Amino acid sequence: MAWLKLTLELAKNDAVPLETFLDELGALSITFSDAADEPLLEPKPGETPLWQQIRATVLFSEEMPAHSVTEALGREFPGLMASAATEILEDREWLNEWKRDSSPKCYGKRLWVYPWQPETEITEDQIIVELEPGLAFGTGEHPTTAMCLEWLDQQDVGQSNVMDYGCGSGLLAIAALKLGAASATGVDIDEQAVTATLSNAKQNGVAERMTACNTDVLISTTYDIVLANILSSILIDLSTTLTPMLKKGGWLVVTGILEEQATQVQLAYAADVRLEVVNERDGWVLLAGQQSAELSHHV
Repeated sequence: MAWLKLTLELAKNDAVPLETFLDELGALSITFSDAADEPLLEPKPGETPLWQQIRATVLFSEEMPAHSVTEALGREFPGLMASAATEILEDREWLNEWKRDSSPKCYGKRLWVYPWQPETEITEDQIIVELEPGLAFGTGEHPTTAMCLEWLDQQDVGQSNVMDYGCGSGLLAIAALKLGAASATGVDIDEQAVTATLSNAKQNGVAERMTACNTDVLISTTYDIVLANILSSILIDLSTTLTPMLKKGGWLVVTGILEEQATQVQLAYAADVRLEVVNERDGWVLLAGQQSAELSHHV
């Protein structure tokens, strides 16, 4: 089996009309991705944000002539032709192709994320989190996720209970469990994220200590560690939601924050937790602080 693959770049405003046009042309799949390294993290409920500059990857049946696609595209969207390219995509062992472009990564001294089951013997000091291809929304590649994993690696999380708010793949919660946490809860607005988190927890042998649910579900438990890797504007809105989840002395760890946004986020939590910048990478910061008796929200 083979497919005709079309790739092109477009502006955000062209996305919807182009998608409609390609559907009518007989496209089997249309994938939009970032064409300009513009980060989009957790959307607000009901939002489906797109990047300003988009790369479209479109698959047609092999029987579709390439010239028919390009001629139709040229008539409807002449401005996109400069970036348009077609090729025949042969069927391959896609998992092996994906593995060739991926590799296990270490975060801190002992925590590793493997995109597949380890194929070589691991050492006693390695702690492995596996994420199956196609299941996860996050694999540690983004600087904010990497900083969270490194923070966890540096902590003694033994017997802690952990909240991963905006859990996505459940990576942070699963990493905490692999590091010795007693229990973890993943919360997300997206039902697919809840499903992915539970599936990944089972894959990693920690399902019995993992709970995952939608944000609509009331969480009344308090936690030793609350992690939130989401956009700064949402973190500010969540200040009265996250701080009541903290036990006295519990850690709040937040990121998804650009350097210039750090002060605003710190101020939003100042009445309850004194957040400090504990890591910076590629323009992003990680803030962390402990709930204390001096800064109490009187739960």
